[in-house]
Amino acid sequence: DGRPAIDPAGAQVGPYRTMVEAVAMRTHGLGGDSEVHFIAEGLTAGVTLGPKRLLPVSLIAVDAPEVV
Repeated sequence: DGRPAIDPAGAQVGPYRTMVEAVAMRTHGLGGDSEVHFIAEGLTAGVTLGPKRLLPVSLIAVDAPEVV
């Protein structure tokens, strides 16, 4: 129906529940220097993060502005 699932027990923060109705979702940390892999095919298709940290595009632009 296009509407997000609602968790009546609320969001979980560490081992605790907020007890306030919230959208049921999972999140993952992604910073500006996280390595991101996109795998288009096979049993492991999807997006994976890390484990390496990379040079952020904003810093590359200092030495190579044509990249941005």
